[in-house]
Amino acid sequence: MPSSFSSNYLTLYVFLIRTLEIYALVTAYNAQQAIPRGSRLIGLSRQQKGDYMQKQIRYDRWFLIDTSEGTVAIPQDYIGKTLQITASDVEDYIHGNFLGFEVVDGYGARLSMLGYLDCTEWTVFKTEEEADQYLCDLEG
Repeated sequence: MPSSFSSNYLTLYVFLIRTLEIYALVTAYNAQQAIPRGSRLIGLSRQQKGDYMQKQIRYDRWFLIDTSEGTVAIPQDYIGKTLQITASDVEDYIHGNFLGFEVVDGYGARLSMLGYLDCTEWTVFKTEEEADQYLCDLEG
């Protein structure tokens, strides 16, 4: 193989690595601009959190799924109208091993950062007041 052939591949490789490094820097910079520095939710005041996180409360039928890593609440419309589920039905929504489930009607509550994929897990309550109080406590 001629040395110029190897040299061309090396040049291309270096170019691609540098392009990826620049892309990573630009992406990190844009992320910092979208959410001001130091805006991690822990340690923020209620006013500052209010600018980012919004309360979500919804009444629904919920699957409370027991796993080897805890319980996960999933709204029924994510899974379908069935009342019987298997591990394969919920594998995209849980971590750990599927152990069992319970179906309940109630008010699901979570905090969500609109426009981002960040949100807390759903927690289900019997009343809307309990759900709202939980979110107020969570906000700090």
